[in-house]
Amino acid sequence: MEIGESFEQTGAGKIGPESFGDVHFGVGDLPEQEIADAHFTTSADEQVRIGKAGRVEMFGDGLFVRYERGEAIRADLFEHGVECVHEFGARMLEQGHGSIVNIGSTVIVRGSARAPQYAAAKYGILGVTKSYAHAFAPTVRVNVFAPGFIETESTLGRKDWQSGRGDQLRSLTPMGRIPGPAEMAGPALFLATDDAAHMTGGYMVADGGYNMVGA
Repeated sequence: MEIGESFEQTGAGKIGPESFGDVHFGVGDLPEQEIADAHFTTSADEQVRIGKAGRVEMFGDGLFVRYERGEAIRADLFEHGVECVHEFGARMLEQGHGSIVNIGSTVIVRGSARAPQYAAAKYGILGVTKSYAHAFAPTVRVNVFAPGFIETESTLGRKDWQSGRGDQLRSLTPMGRIPGPAEMAGPALFLATDDAAHMTGGYMVADGGYNMVGA
């Protein structure tokens, strides 16, 4: 589990400092078109949409995740990826401005034997982001924010984390620690501000140096 849980706890709605305008964290089970319609009805000037991260279900000794016929790929990539970006982006185009921040993952850098369907979905989100960044430019910017490991309540409660995995990952992270969810909100919101006005189709990492992504 990475950053999604912290956003989910806030609920769907407008949050954040006034400098970020209307910030919508996309969560919930309604069809994406209904979510977009409802939000634009109550907020005529939608400026920012930040997506949510996926969730993987651990079982047994925590070495693998349950593979439900591609359900994680379908939900993460198509329902919370393509459809949400399409529906919110179309409405932002109509109003003449906007920014979409999709929540990715650094798992696409290294792959995941523990959760291959999660890695596949997150790699797909990168493709969705780049494609819509082209389609919506220059009116609407679309980027990916990719956090590394996050110490959520769910993560801290896992047996594998308590039995050494957490310590192992901290030792492999140059910053020497695993952050909590609140620390990731700022970098995600940065992509939505005017300071990132020349960024679209990008993939921004915040993982304490764990992956050292780059040329």
